[in-house]
Amino acid sequence: MARPLRILLDLTPLDTPSGPRGIGRYIRELALGLSELRSGELEGLEIIGLTSLGWTGTCETTRDIGSYRGGPRSIAPTEMDSYYWAYRQRVALWRAAQRVGANAVHICDPHATPLFLGLAGCRKIVTCHDLVPTRFPDHYFGVRDGGAVVGKRIERRRYRSADLVVAISDATRDDVVSLLGVPANRVVRVHNGIDVAWWAAPPTLDVETTLDRFGLRGRDYVLYVGGSDWRKNTPGMMAALARARAGGIDLRLAWAGHLQAGHIEAVEGEARRCGVFEALVRVGYVTDDELRILYRGARAHLLVSRCEGFGLT
Repeated sequence: MARPLRILLDLTPLDTPSGPRGIGRYIRELALGLSELRSGELEGLEIIGLTSLGWTGTCETTRDIGSYRGGPRSIAPTEMDSYYWAYRQRVALWRAAQRVGANAVHICDPHATPLFLGLAGCRKIVTCHDLVPTRFPDHYFGVRDGGAVVGKRIERRRYRSADLVVAISDATRDDVVSLLGVPANRVVRVHNGIDVAWWAAPPTLDVETTLDRFGLRGRDYVLYVGGSDWRKNTPGMMAALARARAGGIDLRLAWAGHLQAGHIEAVEGEARRCGVFEALVRVGYVTDDELRILYRGARAHLLVSRCEGFGLT
């Protein structure tokens, strides 16, 4: 009997700043969904989660991919964790794939391109969440990325070298084909998975107590969940809040999500410029149960991005 094809699902980004963001959400929901497939739906496939990667290719794996939520670094990852992760991916992932006998590696966070996977006889599946940096290189490719020209070339190589690109929306799929020249037969669109039943269920926390803790009890507020990079359009959010309040609506903006120190200063500075600093409520990173309460209590969900591949907030 032939051995099933072994797929190595890379879970290591959960220990980087991608963990508490949209990419981390994508990885956890994907792993959960795969773990819940019936055995017949995975016939001929064996999925193993990569949870740790060393510089020489030493690694730790798990077959219980659905319950893995990250290691020690997932609690408070730093930007340096991103760089170390990316360097290890480039130079060591092929050795880990070789050690576990993987036929293919699924790279869910594409921000590093592993080298030498061909030496391990291993194919590469890469998820593309969006091509915002390629569309707006001056805002996203800095000196560390080689600038706009080199950065765009790296992006092109990243996806054109993949055996299969998983695009999370029709818009992203079309960008991969038209902007990067990846053959259409190597790109498949698979929408982001969401556990709708979980989000639809009543919160387990006390609603009033939770809102009171965030300073939102009895307040009208709109909710934004995410980061503050250029595409998220912080000026647009603050200008909209200022316009609503100028129209006589006592409205607040609840901002959920972890922000680095420099980003906090930029967001608060924009709020001051628009005269709405007192109406900005930064609640920080919240649990999923807290997030359920925040969504249910909001007057609206605010998402005025300049560009999104999907917009998983």
